[in-house]
Amino acid sequence: MDDDKVPDSRDGVATRTLGDILSVLEEHARQIETLAAANKQLEGRNTALEERCKALDRKSESLGRSCDMLE
Repeated sequence: MDDDKVPDSRDGVATRTLGDILSVLEEHARQIETLAAANKQLEGRNTALEERCKALDRKSESLGRSCDMLE
């Protein structure tokens, strides 16, 4: 038996080597990094959209006051 084999406590079930597990963990780490970067970008876009909405809301309120004065 190889030194890096995970002990098989279930008869007849193939086990993964530590190298296999490490490969999976490395792939998951890459996926997490990709998702974290995408999340950061989306948070930036969301912040920009929130600021735009606030500006449009202020403009709408200003126009509403102007209309009230004209009536």
